[in-house]
Amino acid sequence: MGLRAPPPRSLAWLRLGRWRGAWLRVHWTVPVVALLFGGWAVRPLFWLAWVGLVFAHEFGHAVVARGFGSRVLTIDVHGLGGQCVHVGELTDREHAWVASAGVLAQAVVLGLTTTLVFYLGRPSGGAVADAVAALTTGNLQLMALNLVPIKPLDGAVVWEFLARWVQRQEVRRLRARFEAPSQVRAAPEVTEAPEDAPAPPEVEALAKRALDDAWEAAREGTRR
Repeated sequence: MGLRAPPPRSLAWLRLGRWRGAWLRVHWTVPVVALLFGGWAVRPLFWLAWVGLVFAHEFGHAVVARGFGSRVLTIDVHGLGGQCVHVGELTDREHAWVASAGVLAQAVVLGLTTTLVFYLGRPSGGAVADAVAALTTGNLQLMALNLVPIKPLDGAVVWEFLARWVQRQEVRRLRARFEAPSQVRAAPEVTEAPEDAPAPPEVEALAKRALDDAWEAAREGTRR
């Protein structure tokens, strides 16, 4: 989820480091929610894969936002997902690209994980199987959730922009349809050549031939 407001300072965040000036932070609710959804079982690789997946999603927002000139302040993971906090002036199109970049980053993770499973085989059980499940099945579920057109999910921004884009294309199509007949019926504008403009060679030849014929006819009449 991409945000454009500065982050509040809080002791509830654990700072892991910095990326190009932006803090990487994890909220204290992450292990609580992980235990809750994991049936209170300790599954460290599943947790690590899930946190890494959310970070990949937010890094997608951050990379594209920086590409459009925004300043990324924090990249966060919390119990309900994550957020990329950035500041800067973005157009609607750029904002839509930033919003969709998170799901695109997840698609890259899904493709890499699926490729490794295809060549190495799917693990039958254990911690590695938990991590693979988080990066494949859990990844698809998170992608579908983010595309729901409800704020503050990314889908709200993406689908709203696409709806406006389709509407603009329809308006352009209808405008072109109603303006085309008038353009077809419009008479072409005739421009007059300047009086001192030289005549084309073909015209000069015809004129000379006509003068010669008239002169010969006058001479014949005089002889008679």
